Amino acid sequence: MAILFFLPIAVALIHGAVAPTALQGMFNFTLVKESTIVLSAFAIIQIAYFLVIRAGYLRQLRSGATG
Repeated sequence: MAILFFLPIAVALIHGAVAPTALQGMFNFTLVKESTIVLSAFAIIQIAYFLVIRAGYLRQLRSGATG
């Protein structure tokens, strides 16, 4: 379950790390600090969301609910 959830997020984080590098070359200013803050916040929010969704899913499995 975690692999299916986090693979697209990993791709998004990689893209989010590469895109500012290209922008730095085009505009001659650094975005390292801002990019790190945004990508870290994104990762933290996604991990929290995963844990909430996982807890609900496991609760449904334990209760035997089918839908």
